[in-house]
Amino acid sequence: AVAEAAVLPRVTARLVQAVAWDRMGRDPAISHDEDAWVEQITQRVVGHRRTIREIVRALIAYEKRLVRPGKTPIVTPFVAVLGGPPGVGKTSLAEAVQAVCFPGDGELLKIEGADFKRHEHLARLLGSPPGYVGHGGDGGELIQHLKNHPRCVVEVSEPEDGVVELLTRVVRPMLTGAIKSNEGGGAITTRGVSLFLTTNADCVGRPRPAGIETSASPRETALAGRVSAIRGVFPARVFSRIGESNVFLVDSLSRAELLEVARRLLTDVQDRMRITLHVEAGVPEVVVDGASGVERNGVPSLQRAIERLVEQPLLEWLRRHPGSREALLRP
Repeated sequence: AVAEAAVLPRVTARLVQAVAWDRMGRDPAISHDEDAWVEQITQRVVGHRRTIREIVRALIAYEKRLVRPGKTPIVTPFVAVLGGPPGVGKTSLAEAVQAVCFPGDGELLKIEGADFKRHEHLARLLGSPPGYVGHGGDGGELIQHLKNHPRCVVEVSEPEDGVVELLTRVVRPMLTGAIKSNEGGGAITTRGVSLFLTTNADCVGRPRPAGIETSASPRETALAGRVSAIRGVFPARVFSRIGESNVFLVDSLSRAELLEVARRLLTDVQDRMRITLHVEAGVPEVVVDGASGVERNGVPSLQRAIERLVEQPLLEWLRRHPGSREALLRP
């Protein structure tokens, strides 16, 4: 009995998950209801409904391919490249996918490209190599997150702002299905992980050169130009593993969508300050109209406008009326 027990595999979350996938053909914790997922995500994200449905449809197709009876199961992660202007909700969309589709597996892990200007900075994600200070630690933030949350969503935001090694030494291994820590040990599988690559690259299609005829519509030409610009963010050997079919585009928010974001931000102020706000009609319009640079920067401009037009005056008012728990906002 002792000899038999010695050869039994150690029971881990990944082992239980793998057995469930192999026997059921899917992750038992996930219900593949496209309409339900789309509806729940759109409640969290303003705008981009068509893109949300495209991503959900692709994610469900991926989930169904994780185990294919009679065929070799795929070992790579789900990948989606989100391209578009800044401040329109790309990170919010990735967070919503984590919350709605994989609610029991932690929070989104966001990796900011701008935080990795030198290749030495990758130790934060993969652990310190032998001979470097910190070697012998826990393997880095990314490695630990993948170990503890096998069904997580990882976002690499604006990878073009970091060193190319962020793409070649972190993203590319994840795309192949396994990534190793600098601390040694076995490779960590990325099967079942959802990898979102978000970029603020200039995705506006360039004008068609004069004298060249094409049957494509202006919209198709513009979309092709945006995809081409996004492809330029990635080294060829990285983009070849992503594929053009996994590129999803988002557009700037309309005025109606900006107004909805402003309403939600005002609700956040109420919750954060623990005060009841009575918001008269016209206040969201004042916020949007007072948001400098909202066409270029999107939601961050609205957040700054809320701070300047609402939060700061409200804090001053509360200092003068310390016992008040209600306030009226007028345009």
